[in-house]
Amino acid sequence: MSSGRLDYIDAAKGLGIMLVAVGHFTAQSAPLWYDSLWSLIFLFHMPLFFFLSGMTSCLSRNRTAFKTYFLSRTLRLLVPYLVASLCYEAMMVYIHGIGAFSFKFLYTYPGKQAVYLWFLPALWLCSLVSYPLVHLKLRFLFPIALLSFFLLLPSFPHLPGYLNDCRLYLPYVLFGSFWWRWQSKGEGSSSQMIFALLTLLMGLVLCNYLFSNYDLSVKTLVSFLLALLCTMCVLFAFQFIFTPRWIVKIGMVSMLIYLLHPMILYPFKYIYEQHIMTGSLSFGCLMVVGVSLSCVVPYILDRFVGRFLPWVKVLYGSH
Repeated sequence: MSSGRLDYIDAAKGLGIMLVAVGHFTAQSAPLWYDSLWSLIFLFHMPLFFFLSGMTSCLSRNRTAFKTYFLSRTLRLLVPYLVASLCYEAMMVYIHGIGAFSFKFLYTYPGKQAVYLWFLPALWLCSLVSYPLVHLKLRFLFPIALLSFFLLLPSFPHLPGYLNDCRLYLPYVLFGSFWWRWQSKGEGSSSQMIFALLTLLMGLVLCNYLFSNYDLSVKTLVSFLLALLCTMCVLFAFQFIFTPRWIVKIGMVSMLIYLLHPMILYPFKYIYEQHIMTGSLSFGCLMVVGVSLSCVVPYILDRFVGRFLPWVKVLYGSH
């Protein structure tokens, strides 16, 4: 633990944000091995972040009133979302004129390059919806009713407030919150045994997945269980086996990496798509360099901002 943070959680965030960058390196005519890697990453990389949020925000909800919690999550999530969306809209106005400006980012997905920002308002809404669980005595009945509502809610891709995303990912936030409470009560002494069993089970499930023709999406029960299984295994691996310091540092600036990585990746995708460099090996090298810079550049910027312009950290949700 460093500075009151749990290193294994930051490490899981670090791995997750690297997988996000790899998953967004979707250049045209990508090799077949990348398609398989992409499918594997998209099984669990976003559920991992929602699960971790359920764990960490549980601490905040236990020691803060709703007003304080609401302001904290708004500064942490909505402010970066609005700043990044407005920057994107300004870029569209510069390129296409004032007619290109739109307020759609306030209630639906931004267009083209900014579509990845959906995670921030979805997580904000999930955090607020799950807040009452800490304060209700019938906390195990409330989640059942809540989950029933969101799972039965019709799937509309453009609901106001990203309600559809909240419906899909709220269960992971709740499971993360329950898991944290279970461990904090001293009931997590058998966690290493659970880790061993989950690792074995994940190996069997992944083998079945990789060698079968499953059409898995986050909306199916099978994919939900598989995503939860992969998430727990990643978390346990960093908690009980090995937690590299470099990946912990990446996790500590995951928000800034999330906001900047598409712009950093774009030149490397462009090089491949324009056939300046071709072949599977070239694609792999460009992806590794692009993903590495997507992690290193934001880390350096965060250190600079923290030293000279600490107030700017509010704009991208840093602690």
